[in-house]
Amino acid sequence: MSIYPCSRCKKRLPGKLATAYNAWFEGDNTRIAFKQRLCVGCLGEELGEIIRNAVELADDSETCPACGSGNGDGDMDPTFVTVYIPGREPAEFGLNTCGACAAKLRVELRQGGEALAERGAMLRGPSPTPPVDWGSALPF
Repeated sequence: MSIYPCSRCKKRLPGKLATAYNAWFEGDNTRIAFKQRLCVGCLGEELGEIIRNAVELADDSETCPACGSGNGDGDMDPTFVTVYIPGREPAEFGLNTCGACAAKLRVELRQGGEALAERGAMLRGPSPTPPVDWGSALPF
């Protein structure tokens, strides 16, 4: 039996749940992030199709993976998802959706989720430590 209930269906099922970390930036560059614990059924229902579509459209940044509409002006609204499935390496996805689909997706990603604290970084913000010059640090 899982320690935590699924964030969506609220059931406590046998085995470990997957964990999804979801983040996006609002218009004022405020980062919003949520954590969800999901059973296999809810993970597939919530993210399965859009992730499959996003992987297929990886080279096409102007087609929404949720609705399939083309957005020739490049005005997309990305949502970043990292999924931790027990026994597997983490999987990271950038879901570059149109504005309408981003709003719908983010409602789903908040459902039953736990809001995460603001990390204090802006969009691709600076690292808290200075970058390392790996070229001079390596002996070869």
